[in-house]
Amino acid sequence: MGARSFVISLTLSAGLATAANSSAPPPSPAEQAAVIEATRNAALTFSDALPDFICTQVTRRWVNQGHTPSNLTIAGPRMRQSESTVRLGDSEQWKLRDTLTIQLTYFGQKEQYKLLLVNGLQTKQSYESVGGTTDYGDFGSVLGILFQASSEAKFTWDHWGVLNGQPVMVFSFYVVPAHSQWHIAYGSQDLIAAFKGLVFIEPAQHQVLKLKVNADGIPKKFPIQKSGVELDYRRQAVGDRQFLLPLKATDWTDTKNVSTKNEAEFRLYRKFSTDSKIDFDTPAPLPENQIKDTIPNN
Repeated sequence: MGARSFVISLTLSAGLATAANSSAPPPSPAEQAAVIEATRNAALTFSDALPDFICTQVTRRWVNQGHTPSNLTIAGPRMRQSESTVRLGDSEQWKLRDTLTIQLTYFGQKEQYKLLLVNGLQTKQSYESVGGTTDYGDFGSVLGILFQASSEAKFTWDHWGVLNGQPVMVFSFYVVPAHSQWHIAYGSQDLIAAFKGLVFIEPAQHQVLKLKVNADGIPKKFPIQKSGVELDYRRQAVGDRQFLLPLKATDWTDTKNVSTKNEAEFRLYRKFSTDSKIDFDTPAPLPENQIKDTIPNN
């Protein structure tokens, strides 16, 4: 497979300039199959290549103002700065409820979270007790759920795209409930749903740079009616080496009474050491052009 993947990489790399045009032809079926297989191998060994590191996770938690706020179940510290409102999309209005700054330590392929700041103020609360919806960094789990052989995911060519100025190969995918491990929980209720979405693949090294996932076929009587996640990965320097690591994770949930969205950004990666200095700064939000994907012009 290694030799075949190398040939495919050369073929695709030679056509990247053409791929910057939306009318460029898709890869052949054989090339598409080879790309998916190479991407599968990279995804399933993703965590194996990660170093021990520390980074800053900033999670901004939003609530859709189109729903009744009295039904909101997000708890958490009462000391929060004035809520600010932002308008996203055509008809959705969201309100920022709070901003959590967390030190994330990745050691021995395990994650540890230390809550440092809530709305810029130091806190002694643990991350686990902060209340509401909390995010945990994705360091391979979603990739594994999609690409493991047992999911029997069906991949279909979608389009050439551009992400952060770089051409990407975009495939749609679908996983049926019988082969899914996509759990949706609400209180004591739990269901396994089908899921679908788009995967954005770097042509040269067959690594996933972006993943959009939506649950599909949720029963109408289930409290949660929509659930999804969008993940962005980029090469980050840890010490003197570059690694593909999470950049941003956005997850959202819609119920009858409330919509919530968490945007978690992973910043300031550095090598792990037992005497690493705690950084109490909260980085500004990432520029939209670093994570927004586009379809190239003709």
